[in-house]
Amino acid sequence: MTAISVLHITDNVPAAQRVRQVLRQASWPGNSLAFHLLEATTLAAGLCRLGQGGVDVVLLDLTLPDSQGLATLHAVVSRFPAVPVVVLLDEGEAPELALKAVQEGAQDCLRQREVEDRLLVHTLRYALERHRLWRAQQASEAQLRRVIYSNVDGILVIDRRGIIRFLNPAAEALFGRPRAELQDRVFGYPLVVDDTAEIEILTPGGHLRRVEMRVVDLEWEGERAYLASLRDVTERHCAEEALRRAQKLEALGRLAGGVAHDFNNLLTAIFGYSDLVLRHPRCDPALHHYVQQIIKVAERGAGLVRQLLTFSRNQPVEPTLLDLNAVVIDLSRILRRVLGEDILLDTRLAPDLGLICADRNQLEQVLMNLAVNARDAMPGDGTLRIETANVELDAATAQRQGAVTGPYVCLTVSDTGCGMDEATQARIFEPFFTTKAPGKGTGLGLATVYGIVKQSGGHIEVRSQVGSGSTFTIYLPRVAPGPARPETAAPVAQALHGTETVLLVEDNEAIRAVMSASLREHGYRVLVAGDGASALALVEQHQGPLDLLITDVVMPQLGGRELAARLQSWHPGLRVLYISGYSGTKGPSPEAGSAFLPKPFTPEMLVRKVRELLDAP
Repeated sequence: MTAISVLHITDNVPAAQRVRQVLRQASWPGNSLAFHLLEATTLAAGLCRLGQGGVDVVLLDLTLPDSQGLATLHAVVSRFPAVPVVVLLDEGEAPELALKAVQEGAQDCLRQREVEDRLLVHTLRYALERHRLWRAQQASEAQLRRVIYSNVDGILVIDRRGIIRFLNPAAEALFGRPRAELQDRVFGYPLVVDDTAEIEILTPGGHLRRVEMRVVDLEWEGERAYLASLRDVTERHCAEEALRRAQKLEALGRLAGGVAHDFNNLLTAIFGYSDLVLRHPRCDPALHHYVQQIIKVAERGAGLVRQLLTFSRNQPVEPTLLDLNAVVIDLSRILRRVLGEDILLDTRLAPDLGLICADRNQLEQVLMNLAVNARDAMPGDGTLRIETANVELDAATAQRQGAVTGPYVCLTVSDTGCGMDEATQARIFEPFFTTKAPGKGTGLGLATVYGIVKQSGGHIEVRSQVGSGSTFTIYLPRVAPGPARPETAAPVAQALHGTETVLLVEDNEAIRAVMSASLREHGYRVLVAGDGASALALVEQHQGPLDLLITDVVMPQLGGRELAARLQSWHPGLRVLYISGYSGTKGPSPEAGSAFLPKPFTPEMLVRKVRELLDAP
């Protein structure tokens, strides 16, 4: 049988006797409880007895010699919240007092006349049980609060009206606001139980955060509520967006490389035929001007192709160890002329800047393109700032850029112009995308910048807001200085004519015709084939020496490299000149008796390269 210690605090003698008698007789069949009665006649005495411990439940009279009304109840529950209290009301006390007593912490209320055996026992039993459940719930909620408080994700408890009832420090950090500004305020986002949604949070500092929100049902302080878990996925979203953008630009780069190949073939033919017209003895001198204009247009086209190839990262480069500060200083005078008098050029160059390995001409093009864009974004006046710094790329930035952590040289180019919205920023590195008026730009400026940076092993970021200017940040790997390169002697003028036998293999008919004509004009004996198989058959029938093979690298069935290997096994001293519209293509090293000439090229460039290769030791 379970024994329960009951402390009865009252100075009402008849009431004390009635309780004493009821508890002594509470032994009907089925009742497994036994009661041990303790008594006190004042609040002070009751509190003293509670302080000694061992009390399971209190029967409390609110009218005592040393305390009156709800103050009596407050004194007990505030000092001993672990002990349930049943209030015994006198007959003259108002009914509303019972409700107020329960609201203030009493487990139940009885009137003195209701004190009879079964009712009193049941009341004490249920008071104990309800208090036990309440304590368990309090402990559970306290544990839940500790878990929520220490969680790295933002956690909110939101009632059914959408009011934030509780939040943890991670949520404060996520919103960028203190608890006082968030608690007891409307949450403002739709809540769907057992669903995951992505929301956007704008912090007071103007930073937009993408947040993944998951919502579940919850009982909080006796009421149904929602628990919203908030995880900051801004960095992940940026990394995914950067990956998608890189994949898109990679696909566009492959397309640009293919288009550039076709254009290179066309331009090679245009250069060649234009040269033949100018050199023809019966050409009307009046036509020379028009042919020269054709050549100028072709040269512009060749520049456009170079930009496409730079974007696709197929443009041949000559990387050297560079001091980026020196590049900026040397280019500053030209940049000031490009920017005009109304725009201030502000350079802030870090001392002891590390070295980078890159193509100087390409880096100058990067600075020039960014400066021109900045000038166009500042039609009135403004400031273009160029800064350099040594940095260590942190994990967050490296993940966002798909890079590796480590030492970099940072180049920052910022302006005070009109800025860009997010939609524009998402497309600025796409080729042929431009916000300028028709005829004002090709849309390849920033695409070229992107290609050069990537080809140099670097990474580029852009930050911009409409009306607040734009900032381009470029990270280039920092390298240790190596041994100095020996100086190359200046080229010596040479005669371009010859009498050697040249095998020309080119699958483009127009290029084949113009190249053979140019070579013959310079005295060479030319054998011509349209593909590798035809070239092999031609050489088998050829009687006499074979001095040079000029072959396209990429051809159907039998490529240029395979053809060269076969022919060199037949003619060990055969020199090879590779040509290709894919400017990223390279032949074997010059030590193997070969060279490379990228398209487009002029007839003069061709015969000069031929003579150079044939005259080489």
